[in-house]
Amino acid sequence: MPGILILLLLAAMACGEMSGSVHTASCVPEAPCLDTDALHARAVSAAKGITVSHDKNILLKRSSFDKITKKERLHGCVLLKICDFYQAVFSLKLNLSEQDHISDRQGVFVDLVGLMQRLRRCVRVKEHKCRHLYAQAEQKSLTETTNEKRRGAKDWAIIQITKLQRATEELMESETQDRAVDELQALHSYIPGKGVRRRMPIKAPNK
Repeated sequence: MPGILILLLLAAMACGEMSGSVHTASCVPEAPCLDTDALHARAVSAAKGITVSHDKNILLKRSSFDKITKKERLHGCVLLKICDFYQAVFSLKLNLSEQDHISDRQGVFVDLVGLMQRLRRCVRVKEHKCRHLYAQAEQKSLTETTNEKRRGAKDWAIIQITKLQRATEELMESETQDRAVDELQALHSYIPGKGVRRRMPIKAPNK
């Protein structure tokens, strides 16, 4: 028994000596999965000078979206749709064609593309598990959902996906693009929840 305790103590000391972020029980270093502060800062920078009305929001109110965040699959599936939507927004803002490479560009929207790709990797849910939910959203309009007071997390998820689909259809309109960028400033507060990993292992650099 004393020998086992000594081995455990040595292992703990070895983990403690490793520099960097938090370490798991197996001594694998981890870092926050997504820097939401960086996302918010880039979003605020991108939205400078944009003024929009708030009568046709793309993202749900936080109080409604919070119900989605409590369900891992629903939260993850909705965030994947949000990632797709904003990647389309950023491509338009950068005027990217299929032949263009993002590495050739610089600026806040390039940073946001990278952060959105990172968010997608942080989502716990695989896209194939969302197909049924997406199909249900395709079949329902915003007016066909239940009374607002009786809506559950799934109802709100379907409404959010439908709102994103509608905004995508109108994305060539500059007003829709501006509204999307303006609302991006609040997205960092929609990310915490069951559908997102809090931390991610740090990969060792290739030698």
